[in-house]
Amino acid sequence: GSKGWINLPLIGTIQPSEFAKPIIIIWISTMLGYSKDKSLKVQVKNSLVVLIVSALIFFMIVLQKDYGTAIIFFIICATIFFVSPVDKTIKKKIGLIGGIAALFIAVVLTIVIINVPGFIDSDKIDRLNIKNPCDRYLTTGNQICNGYIAINNGGLLGKGFGNSTQKYLYLPESHTDFIFPIIIEETGIVGGAFLLFLYFLLICRIISVSKKTDNGANKLICYGVIIYILSHIIINLFGVTGLIPLTGVPLPFMSYGGSFAASLIISLTVVQRINYEASIKKINNN
Repeated sequence: GSKGWINLPLIGTIQPSEFAKPIIIIWISTMLGYSKDKSLKVQVKNSLVVLIVSALIFFMIVLQKDYGTAIIFFIICATIFFVSPVDKTIKKKIGLIGGIAALFIAVVLTIVIINVPGFIDSDKIDRLNIKNPCDRYLTTGNQICNGYIAINNGGLLGKGFGNSTQKYLYLPESHTDFIFPIIIEETGIVGGAFLLFLYFLLICRIISVSKKTDNGANKLICYGVIIYILSHIIINLFGVTGLIPLTGVPLPFMSYGGSFAASLIISLTVVQRINYEASIKKINNN
């Protein structure tokens, strides 16, 4: 029931919520990156503007029923805000207000779900059940169970590139959110571990860039990109292994999806620009 895509002439289908992630990272970082140089009044103003705009976008994504993207968007915004140089008192007050608001919304939603039949589709409630998915092979456990079969088929070294059997109709939409079990089926646990190692190297490289720059906004952008990539990796892998409910979150650089791939490229392009500027400044200073 998700409605987060727009069809454009010549370009095709795009997902605006994906592009909202790099945009919000850059915008919040620019708004809050210089907070230590601003007065307390300006910090409060900027923090409230960030809170209101982020909340509006978050609820628009929720209305599209794209809950996985909404969760990641929230994680990105919250992390950038709390690692920013905004005064600790402001962080505590906004954190308290946000916590109370989240608790209130949770209580209201729980009451509505209990007392209003059909408010949330039964299939969405069924997806919260993550125990023993293979016991529900013909219903809600089909996708995760077939993912388990793919992982089991792969063993240590895999069946070889292109030799997966689960991707032939057994595992639904295997080229999107469930690409990781297919990677393991074809390359084995060794191939899956190597992919995780490449993610680790990428994140370490972005951390290195963040340490190289002395620009507050640029540091926050790097932190935001790290959280962006890391949250996708963790939520995707936890979902396909049945540790959390499935949320439809793609795996970075692996899952099919043009808007997500373009958003990742934009994010890493900005990080590379930050790295370039920091390197040029270091050369000039020397």
